[in-house]
Amino acid sequence: LFRSGLLRQNCCTVMVDGATENTGKIYVVENGVVTIPIEYYSPVLALKLNPQTTNVLSIIKQIDVLNTGGYAATFGLFINPTITGGSLLFSPVATNISMLSATGNASLTVTEGVSGYKIMGGYLPSGNGTNTTSLQQNTVANEARFGSGIKGDTDVIVLAARSLGPNTGNTTTVYGTLGVLEKS
Repeated sequence: LFRSGLLRQNCCTVMVDGATENTGKIYVVENGVVTIPIEYYSPVLALKLNPQTTNVLSIIKQIDVLNTGGYAATFGLFINPTITGGSLLFSPVATNISMLSATGNASLTVTEGVSGYKIMGGYLPSGNGTNTTSLQQNTVANEARFGSGIKGDTDVIVLAARSLGPNTGNTTTVYGTLGVLEKS
């Protein structure tokens, strides 16, 4: 039996409220190898938007952390943590990027503090450069969005690590990168 009919297209777009489009500038910010202590979390790499930047949202899409030292370590990704022992020194990532970055400093301590918290964390086995932890987009993208407030204050994202050596003073070395999607 053969039938004919009329098919009308009413809508050709499907929207998801609150979802982001994967468009914008994508880049990777990295640091050199940083020596980290056992006593506290120490910054490996930090990012924030340039305070003069407006209408930009940045999303961490990927984290790579490599333990290049002889002791195991833990790492954490913090948003707006309390930094004690000094301050992070930020400089532009590149001329056409609105991001500022700061490399690690073993004399600084990173804690969750009053306004900041740890978004995620993990374990880095010792391996003298043979063990790496890589976390892809679906692991971090829901929480690791940062930008600036109405007053121009900017969020700070800090990748920090701490050595799990058996004795006080046992340090290890860590290398980290953050893959960022910048949307305007």
